[in-house]
Amino acid sequence: MASKTQCQVFCYVRESPISTCPTRFPWTGTDYVLTVIELLSPANKRPGRGRQLYEDKRLDVLATRTHFVEIDLLRAGKPIPVIGNGSRSHYRILVSRGDRRPHAHLYALSVRQPLPVFLLPLRPGDQEPLVDIGRLIHELYDRASYDLWVDDSGNPDPPLAAEDTVSADSSSSSHRVCISPP
Repeated sequence: MASKTQCQVFCYVRESPISTCPTRFPWTGTDYVLTVIELLSPANKRPGRGRQLYEDKRLDVLATRTHFVEIDLLRAGKPIPVIGNGSRSHYRILVSRGDRRPHAHLYALSVRQPLPVFLLPLRPGDQEPLVDIGRLIHELYDRASYDLWVDDSGNPDPPLAAEDTVSADSSSSSHRVCISPP
């Protein structure tokens, strides 16, 4: 019988161009990192030291059996490379299970597509929670009242193709989320 895993997701923003992972998890009593979730920042995608540090850290994680989830909701900057995928997309979510490498699942999305719901990799036999990243973003947008201080009335940077602009304008009645860095 599969054990039930209680999962909490902690989200925090730091000024550092790379995030750090704690080495001890007090609620489990172990030093084992089961899943790393990376939400890319502009510094991770711009040329320079921040990107190099992130790419090195990413390779370090991918060399282990730790599961890896990389969420890139930034249209600006050069995408982090994924071997075997030359497609161009606005947003990308990579789900790499430690026990299935070098294979991974890449969600490559345009602004016209909804963000996917995916399973968060855990231990074999554990019930994996669904991550509805689109719902999380909309809830954070509402909770933080971004509509009061984000001016998204101008042209997006980087610019969208004409068909994508029409799609973005038509969805503005529900939520407008500024995902590109200012």
